[in-house]
Amino acid sequence: SDVYKRQELLRGYQMAIDEINSANGINGCLLRPIIEDDQNNPMTAEKSAQKLITQDKVALIIGTYRSENTLAIAKVCENAQIPLIASNATSELLTRMGYQWIFRIPAAEELTILPFKWLETMFTQKAPPTIAILYELELTATDTASALLHEAAERGWSVVAYKKYYPNQSDYADVLLSINSASPDVLFITGRYESDIPVSYTHLR
Repeated sequence: SDVYKRQELLRGYQMAIDEINSANGINGCLLRPIIEDDQNNPMTAEKSAQKLITQDKVALIIGTYRSENTLAIAKVCENAQIPLIASNATSELLTRMGYQWIFRIPAAEELTILPFKWLETMFTQKAPPTIAILYELELTATDTASALLHEAAERGWSVVAYKKYYPNQSDYADVLLSINSASPDVLFITGRYESDIPVSYTHLR
């Protein structure tokens, strides 16, 4: 879930801060994190960034979890000339806007290479697997799905299904039946609400 992933990110940030501060910080200055909850909403994220910059006088901003929210923050940081480190959002738009103060760590096209390399080790004695891609209709998931499609084309692998689903969708039966009829060897799922889909897909198969 989003909540779990956010908690993991916060734990990771705190571990890094503790390690840096234990080594006397950066140029002798200890780091002090100020955390704002974007409530998974771009407008809230933008207001939070404005508060961090104007009231809390932060030196930089890290975050947020979703690409839509990070894009909203990016505009604020660019105008204020405050560095934004996009440590989790992967959308290509973050570095296509021409901003000078935005630094993206992960990227959708880079993240997709690893599963393909792993699949190559699994299908060494036969033809490349056929692939189905199921993605949530939101920015990060759509970018990741597009990167998967591009990587498959680069490697000459067949994509037999390329389907979208919607945020908070309650019934996946139609889209899963469509994918099931294509009989892919591998199913890629990208999105925030993917946890219930593999169970449903297994049941259909």
